[in-house]
Amino acid sequence: MPLGKPDPRCYLLGAKMIGLEDSKSVLVLEDAPSGIKAGKAAGYKVLALATTHSLDKLRAAGADWIVEDLRSLKVHSVVDGKVQVEISNALQ
Repeated sequence: MPLGKPDPRCYLLGAKMIGLEDSKSVLVLEDAPSGIKAGKAAGYKVLALATTHSLDKLRAAGADWIVEDLRSLKVHSVVDGKVQVEISNALQ
């Protein structure tokens, strides 16, 4: 049974359930430091939303990118089943 974040098993289980258990091409969207740590521990890239925690806490947790909110994320295209996103106005 998965433990709570920052344990990465919640993300690993989710990836397995949708057939992506062997993929490192997963983008985690998170607004909490513990979730960022879980996503990074799972081996994924993490986009942090600065909606509930300070930039310093999100940076310290290891976010790859930080944006103000989801308005900065745009689905660019879907190619061979892979979603390509565009990140704009990143704070990091």
